[in-house]
Amino acid sequence: MSDPTPLPPELEARIAAFESAAPPSDFDSASWFWMIVLGVAIPLVLLAVGWWA
Repeated sequence: MSDPTPLPPELEARIAAFESAAPPSDFDSASWFWMIVLGVAIPLVLLAVGWWA
């Protein structure tokens, strides 16, 4: 069994930079706002309107 061939220095640097970078956030504040409005607030309003109508 032979030793594996070492990676080129440029590739090693790119891999190290990729591994050390912080992961991007999934959602920004505008996305959270619209998820809450469309997924929680509007259904609650529709339920309330349907309850009293």
